[in-house]
Amino acid sequence: MQLDRAKEIVQALADGVDPYTGERFLDDSPYQRAGTDNCPTLTAFND
Repeated sequence: MQLDRAKEIVQALADGVDPYTGERFLDDSPYQRAGTDNCPTLTAFND
C-alpha cells in the first residue's frame, strides 16, 4: 500500500467516514466516540 493511500484511509477514519464506501459511521460507532476520533490522525501524522 502506498503511503498516500494509507494517509487517506486514516484521515477518513478520523473524519468518521468509512474509507471504502464513503458512508458516515453511525453515532454509536466506536469511531464516533470522544477520544477515538482524533487517535488515527494523531498517530498517522505525528512524526
